[in-house]
Amino acid sequence: MRINDLFKKNKITILLLCFFIFLLIKFTSTKVQYSNTLGNTRLTSLVFNKDSIIYIEKIFRKSEYNFSFFLKNTGKNRLYISSLNASCGCTKILTNKNKAEVGDSIKVEGIINPEGKSGKNLTIIKFNANTEQKKHTVRLIYNVI
Repeated sequence: MRINDLFKKNKITILLLCFFIFLLIKFTSTKVQYSNTLGNTRLTSLVFNKDSIIYIEKIFRKSEYNFSFFLKNTGKNRLYISSLNASCGCTKILTNKNKAEVGDSIKVEGIINPEGKSGKNLTIIKFNANTEQKKHTVRLIYNVI
């Protein structure tokens, strides 16, 4: 009997075997949880020290511009943030910590390098937090002269 004939006769058996192998791998694999993920943390709340839109009147094309804002934990549990990034490669985001106790704040700093840009610009900073909203954004609107 050839292998092709064997497969034709036992197609259902082979499909079931593949399905069970998939389930075995799926439910027995070890899940690695990194310290900066928000997986099973308790929900809390946060507020921005500024509006979630930051207006910068003017940035000179030939010089970098530093900015900062704070995220205050206003909830009843520890605040965690992760995946902090900017929509534009011209903006670097820095923070010295990714968690804040109740009542404490996380300082987020950034540097905009406006070289090659002109006029009105928008950069969106996105991050995740263990809040009911989960995903948060801060918009930087700035004018390069």
